[in-house]
Amino acid sequence: MAVVYLRGRENTTEIDIHFEFLYHIPGEYEGSRIRVTFYRNKLVERTIDMGWTNIVLFRFINLMKNFPLEKPNGNYHHFEKHLEFHWIYEYSTDLYLLVLEDQGILFPLKTSKSELVKFGHALEKAVKLAPNLDSFTDLE
Repeated sequence: MAVVYLRGRENTTEIDIHFEFLYHIPGEYEGSRIRVTFYRNKLVERTIDMGWTNIVLFRFINLMKNFPLEKPNGNYHHFEKHLEFHWIYEYSTDLYLLVLEDQGILFPLKTSKSELVKFGHALEKAVKLAPNLDSFTDLE
């Protein structure tokens, strides 16, 4: 499995979001199974097991690699309602406040543009390293 994480800090609270690619099927209309885990101070707060089509996944990766795509404030949605993503640029700190939302539960994270760009490149690499469906075994 390929794991990528995004780390933020809000005062004394550490926030981590891990994207774990359980498998990836190449092809425009295929996709990936992804486990997203939210941590606060190294404790798991929530885990989401979801599927994203490659169209949706690569749009998200493109957004991260080129963050913020000429929008200082904005959002990213996709039709399955998992991981709605909003951001607000904080001029005084030169950081972005990200709010990831899963079914009404909010996960705020503050980080820099450069960290988001690195995260996008890491996601792209993780997709390439993700196991294929034939080698996937559900460990739960």
